[in-house]
Amino acid sequence: MEKRAGERRTRSEVIWGRVMGCALGVYILYGLYIYWYKLTFVIPEGINYWQFTEWLINYQGGFVRRGLIGDGLWRLCDMTGAGPRYIVSLVSLGLYGSLLYYFFRKFREKHLCWWLLGSTLMFGYVDYVIRKDFLLIWCYVACLLLLKEKDPAVWRRAGAGVLMVFCMFVHEAFLFFGVPLVMLLLADGRHRWLLVLTAAAVLGSFILMCVRHGSHETVVAINGSWNTLAGSEVHPYNPENAIGALDWETVPTFMLHLRRNTGYPYYFISMFIRPLAMFLAYYIVTFFLKAFRHPESRYDERDRANIAAVFILLTVCMLPMWTVLSCDNLRMFQYVATCTVGAFLVLGQDRIRTAFPSGYMNFAVRLNRWTESRLPVSRGWMLLLFLCWFDGPGWYGNDILDIGFEYSIFGRLSVLAGAALQSIMHWLV
Repeated sequence: MEKRAGERRTRSEVIWGRVMGCALGVYILYGLYIYWYKLTFVIPEGINYWQFTEWLINYQGGFVRRGLIGDGLWRLCDMTGAGPRYIVSLVSLGLYGSLLYYFFRKFREKHLCWWLLGSTLMFGYVDYVIRKDFLLIWCYVACLLLLKEKDPAVWRRAGAGVLMVFCMFVHEAFLFFGVPLVMLLLADGRHRWLLVLTAAAVLGSFILMCVRHGSHETVVAINGSWNTLAGSEVHPYNPENAIGALDWETVPTFMLHLRRNTGYPYYFISMFIRPLAMFLAYYIVTFFLKAFRHPESRYDERDRANIAAVFILLTVCMLPMWTVLSCDNLRMFQYVATCTVGAFLVLGQDRIRTAFPSGYMNFAVRLNRWTESRLPVSRGWMLLLFLCWFDGPGWYGNDILDIGFEYSIFGRLSVLAGAALQSIMHWLV
């Protein structure tokens, strides 16, 4: 039962709230220790991993996709003599931390339960904190801020278009999770010429990235450019990092992703797991804030319909990523969930609703009501899903249940607690 406005929480609720807050804090900090601190300061060859090398792609071997940021970084390191490792690491952490703070502040302003931010669907998943993901999501949020008013000025529309094109040069995957809603906000019946120009620029940028996808010579030149800088770590040729991936052939890469995304060697196991994971992700993102509704929160059915509408749109638009363009499953869920919640936080109810056709919004309302009638929202049930939700991190195999569960909040905290107990027992023995 929801509390009436002004009703104070019980002592038990306060205690459990603090316990959950501490648990989520430990969950995030543990992930940052493994995937930020150790990669930055402990693992010597960490600079050659996927996370760092995505930032190191540059234009020193010719124009190539994803090279804009890396070329600026290379020129900075060339001028200053600094190595890229700590620059990339600190910038990545700054992007993650500032975006998390922005979302947290918005949650507090709207009197929403911030626990959702610690979910594996959102900021709790930090395996790729040293990547361009949070830069792209920040740019997406910036586009929403430019277009949040009902009738944005021309300069705001143009600014959102420029940001989208910039993101295409940073990482072309932005087309599938960052562009769809922004384009809908631009298509409000005014300044059609600017909408057409923006769509052409974004699509043209994507085509350009596909054409200039890279080659073996490009990879060798990029590695060599970093190796020539004084004080820079040695970058050998490695086909299993972001720079080496520029040399991958298109069709074999598509087939590799498709096999991993379907669980082909293991009887297409993802055909059963992924739809369930998607549905539960939609359920958590849409209904969590209702289950843990603050007495002063105005979160209502219209907000839930808006969230469902955006979540479904982005999930469908991500189909190329879900199938042949990627196999980083948890990252894709993070894109969808974070961008969905970001739209809810930045845009008003009417701004989201009017961006979609009325029939589509009615479908979102009916879907929410049908879902809630089959799975009534309760705090206990929602907390169980919230703590245990998982999907395969990057593949589907016979170990999906073990490895996937370890990425859930409960699974990772269990691993951490087990490691602590093992250390205590080893010390006692």
